[in-house]
Amino acid sequence: MNTILVSSFFAVFTNLLLGIFVLIRNPRKAVNLTFSLFVFSNAWAIFGDIFYHTPLVNIWNILAWIKVAYIGGVFCPTFLMHFIIIFTQIQVRTTIILLLYIISCIFLISNIYSEHFFSSAVLNNNMLTLETGLIYNMFIVYIAFSLLLALTIAIWKLCYGSHKVKKRMRYFLFSIVAVIIAALFYFSAIKGFYQIRIDNLSLVLFSAIIAYAITKKGLLDINVVIKKNVAFFFVFLLLVISVVLSSFYTIQNTEINILVMVILCLFWAFSAIPLQKYLITTARRKFIRGWYDPEQVFNSISRKLKGISDRESILKVVEGELDESLEIQEIGCIFAKRDSLERITSYISKYQDPEKNIQTTNALIHFFKSNIEPIMVSKLPRKVRATTQELGISYKCVMIPFSSPGTLEGIIILGEREIQSPYTEKEFNLFSTIINYVSAVLYAMSPYEKIQKEFNATQKKLYESEIQLLRSECRSKVIMS
Repeated sequence: MNTILVSSFFAVFTNLLLGIFVLIRNPRKAVNLTFSLFVFSNAWAIFGDIFYHTPLVNIWNILAWIKVAYIGGVFCPTFLMHFIIIFTQIQVRTTIILLLYIISCIFLISNIYSEHFFSSAVLNNNMLTLETGLIYNMFIVYIAFSLLLALTIAIWKLCYGSHKVKKRMRYFLFSIVAVIIAALFYFSAIKGFYQIRIDNLSLVLFSAIIAYAITKKGLLDINVVIKKNVAFFFVFLLLVISVVLSSFYTIQNTEINILVMVILCLFWAFSAIPLQKYLITTARRKFIRGWYDPEQVFNSISRKLKGISDRESILKVVEGELDESLEIQEIGCIFAKRDSLERITSYISKYQDPEKNIQTTNALIHFFKSNIEPIMVSKLPRKVRATTQELGISYKCVMIPFSSPGTLEGIIILGEREIQSPYTEKEFNLFSTIINYVSAVLYAMSPYEKIQKEFNATQKKLYESEIQLLRSECRSKVIMS
């Protein structure tokens, strides 16, 4: 089997499929359009590795087929750079983008009409050797420039970009490495240095990763597809395949066949339902926008809080877990600042740079000392809402307060979710559960003397209430008599 032919067919088919899939999700969105154009041009260029392994090579001369394949290839670096600009949200003048397309058009004309791009092509034992000219070498430099630019932008945005962009860059940085590997292998082969041809499969890896990044973070909503019936079908399919393969390999030995079947029956009896649930949970987490499992979020928080004795670290753990699970655009926290005697002197807001100092007498702090429950900023009293505006907190944010006995320890501030959906009852129930759990953790950290003092004060109030009740009863008897 010719591996180059098979991998090329697979690469062309996969690129076309991914390009069409992303494009039809939202054809008016620039990031979808530029990505689809890039993978379509890739598919066209990869066609050059297919024709000389098929009877098509006898219909037309080899050099003509190569030139046809490169009609798509010359636009690959331009489509890539245009996609990078949109994907990373960089502000670039339209004239610069137009210049990039003009450069590709110049390479296109040179490819078709000039011998300084390709001068000859020789096919020997399914090995293609191309004689290239100065303009083709300039085209290689152009590709190298586009890849270097993509890598530089990815690293820069990963270090200094916004929270939302950083999440995208994790996908993009890994995928651009695949393109660089593809370019190195391909041009080494073109220049006569024979290498294992994995370049087409590397380009498929890039397309698959970016398509996933776009659909996962911005477009795809396949909640309807991921159902119990679909998961049951896959489990049933695995069951049938395991039985068929086991029977095929053990059919000649009846004893072994029976033993294997018994083991398979026991395995599927105990594993079918858990596997079905696992498939549903994993698929939803990977492909449904903003999906999360509240129980898993809570379990993760409780697990990570074990052994932590610092109040600020506790709130940071909760903040990080909510950010990761709910995919928050912007998140921050207000921490209590203590002196050497563990007395709260003020609060520090770390929601937006720079940090802001908040006095203990502030209306916001006063409100949440007596209201330990999650609440939308838009539902706060007017006086408290004025404080949130000074801190740069949007009315669409949610504030989650945490307290220890008699003390407000901090407030986690959640901005809008990346999927742009409002917070629902499901989220508020999760927040309330986390508040109760974290408050218990903070309560356990309170000094024994403080707890004892509060207990004694409570007992005193209870005793005084009982005395007042007895006096009232005595007065009532006197009046009745």
